[in-house]
Amino acid sequence: MGGCEKSGYSSGLPPWRGGERGCILVPMGSKKDKRNPFEAFILIVIGISLPPLGMVDAGKQFEKLQGFRQTPAVILSGTITEKDTDDGTEYCPSLRYKFVKNDAWVESDKLTPLGGASCKSARSDAEAFLALYPPGKELKAYADPESASDSFLLAERSHAPYLMMLGGMAALLIGLWLAGVRPREPISFRWLWFPYSLAGVLILLHDRFTGGDWSWFTTALVWLIHAGVPFIVRRKTPDLSED
Repeated sequence: MGGCEKSGYSSGLPPWRGGERGCILVPMGSKKDKRNPFEAFILIVIGISLPPLGMVDAGKQFEKLQGFRQTPAVILSGTITEKDTDDGTEYCPSLRYKFVKNDAWVESDKLTPLGGASCKSARSDAEAFLALYPPGKELKAYADPESASDSFLLAERSHAPYLMMLGGMAALLIGLWLAGVRPREPISFRWLWFPYSLAGVLILLHDRFTGGDWSWFTTALVWLIHAGVPFIVRRKTPDLSED
């Protein structure tokens, strides 16, 4: 057992970062000793997984919006599915339609490039959405010119892939911080913050210039929240720069 643990104190550092060499006087189990290996592991896994998934979805969405071609379609039916969440019941509308592909009718229920329509908190909102697309209504769908069945009905763009990338980066940073992998000097913190915040800028600019409908104000607000995460985490966890 190391000197820190013998004296009833936590080193504040994981074993691979120096053990007793970085020993600071933080009583183990105290409010300042906020390392949690399990929470850190979960957040690191989420942080590693979400950004690649977000990148794939963003690329898929952009590709479909740019490459799919309009084709005649007819609404067949509409339904509402109830989904229980922690915030109550959500009502998810869905539509089934048929579209023309190679001089034949093909059926589908894909509403947007990434899937279905967003769920509503009130059933009346879901019903109002379905009322816009009664059975028999003729409209245009979007079909993949190289696929027999891939299509979507509404050319609606989702911000979800970009929020996945930003959220994953934040989760990874928090997870590493909880694991003790964090800068010990102010200059090191600045070198961490700069690429982290710059990545957020690039992600949001890609969203903006590929058809995103957020205003510049909303885009800037989302970036400020993202860029502020390291400062919040540093404030809420013990300062490991003290010896």
